[in-house]
Amino acid sequence: MFGSVLLFFSYLSNKLYSDSLPNIAERITQMPDGTKAKLLSVGETSVNVGNTGEKIPAWSFGIFLPSTYGSDACAIFANTNQITVAYKSSNNWVSCKKILY
Repeated sequence: MFGSVLLFFSYLSNKLYSDSLPNIAERITQMPDGTKAKLLSVGETSVNVGNTGEKIPAWSFGIFLPSTYGSDACAIFANTNQITVAYKSSNNWVSCKKILY
């Protein structure tokens, strides 16, 4: 299953849902409830997450899950040594935590 997820991420194309996370490749996927999730890929440069002071690490893959109305969202990214979880509320990135492994 992990291999098929990586293959799916390899189809990513261009830029993210929010201007606060530029330079990220994306592919939009429609969920069963009609919400449009985005599968993302970060290149060689890490990306700031709004004003949280945290960054999505370089060479990460992830998913951006908006709420039904789009003002709240969650983004989850992983690379070879960490998982990063960011939360967006009322169109502002308010939290970003990383888990090192």
